[in-house]
Amino acid sequence: MSLWYESLGQCLYDCGDNIEQRARCILRYLSMDVPRFWWERALKIGKIDESHAMVLYDLHDELQKVPELAGKVQLDLLVALAFIDQHGEAKPEDYSRPPERSISEYMAKLSEILIKRPELARLGDAIKNRLLKL
Repeated sequence: MSLWYESLGQCLYDCGDNIEQRARCILRYLSMDVPRFWWERALKIGKIDESHAMVLYDLHDELQKVPELAGKVQLDLLVALAFIDQHGEAKPEDYSRPPERSISEYMAKLSEILIKRPELARLGDAIKNRLLKL
């Protein structure tokens, strides 16, 4: 199991039953470099790793429990999260934890990303189609 996944699990555990804190934890972790690597690789080789798709799907289900997000968060938005803090070339400080944002701040930035990067929306659709086959 990856350190990223273990750390996400610990963050969710620490949040307990507070669904808003859990949502912010998920959104923060999906905006890290690890998921960005997953989706950049999927775009490059044209193949989606099943385990990455399942992680995304499980986190998507968790986010649906938040009234503010229910029915509004689709897989393409969750893919786009990985690109929310992309600044071109990686610098050492880019590897630290992304800044804390409110749920509404995340949602506002995601629409902008999908407009600039329509291939991420297509990747989200491909992940959805892949999961429907499982």
